[in-house]
Amino acid sequence: MDHPNRTSVRSDQIGKVFCVLGRDTRQCLICDGEFTRQGAVAHVEAACCPSQRSFARIGETDHANR
Repeated sequence: MDHPNRTSVRSDQIGKVFCVLGRDTRQCLICDGEFTRQGAVAHVEAACCPSQRSFARIGETDHANR
């Protein structure tokens, strides 16, 4: 039985991934930008580039996997 407050995804979706930082704050995991809920919705359509911090995380992960 599904939880009544959960939405289930039944198909693949293409988009950006956000981390919830607070009640109304989301962080884009591509560019590390912080947005309100509404701002995050608008940001999904915007082009963004990985931040230097994102590149550093990728390098650390890559190095740890060697």
